[in-house]
Amino acid sequence: MNDWLADIARSGLAWMWAASTITLIVVTTVLIKRIRKLNMRRLRKLAHSERGTIYTISFALIFPIYLLLILFVGELTLLMMALMHTRFAAFAAARSAIVWSSAEPAGREKIQAQLAAAQAMVPIASGMPNHQTVVSQNNPIAMAYVPAMLSAYKKHGGAEVEYREDYLKRKIEYAMIATACTVDPDKDKKNITATVVYLAPLHFPIVGKILGTKMPFTDYYVRPITRSVTLPNERPMTPDGKLGIDYVSGI
Repeated sequence: MNDWLADIARSGLAWMWAASTITLIVVTTVLIKRIRKLNMRRLRKLAHSERGTIYTISFALIFPIYLLLILFVGELTLLMMALMHTRFAAFAAARSAIVWSSAEPAGREKIQAQLAAAQAMVPIASGMPNHQTVVSQNNPIAMAYVPAMLSAYKKHGGAEVEYREDYLKRKIEYAMIATACTVDPDKDKKNITATVVYLAPLHFPIVGKILGTKMPFTDYYVRPITRSVTLPNERPMTPDGKLGIDYVSGI
């Protein structure tokens, strides 16, 4: 737990989120105090006087900046959630690579690590139609995961919870296309490092231009989030690190 908190604290997003949140709290507190001091009768008189025009101009100039600050904090909060999930995805990918490193035929560990990382990102992946790309539409792996994940959501969420299959399918498709994973064992193969890069979508265009880059062939912005996790390689203690047992995955 301490490692996770330290990892978040070291990220630039954490400091931006803390600074913008504190600024928003301070500004909101000042505005609330100023509003409480206002007299409604005086406000009515001010609205019909020339001085009221001056206050209206000031409000018109300040309100867009205040609104932008609110959107900035909201977007950074979503990015912080993506940051935590990306680290979990890297952990899931590393564990999957360790398990599959001894499987036959060889070479499946990188594929399974990629699937594990993408599946870990599904809960926070975007399900918005405008975040879908031509590449992700009708992804066969995503379509194979939809029935199983829909069944799991219904099982753990209860019968009273309704799930839209098209929405879940879009979330899985986005996680598949926006998550990239690399697996690198060290020289003596005692440890395995999984690195996950997730393209976190930004929901507000103005904030997106500030925090991210435009996704190719789309009209929305993303911010790449990279996290790495290193785990001890608990492979079999045989000369080739294999068990000699074939294993076939359902997916």
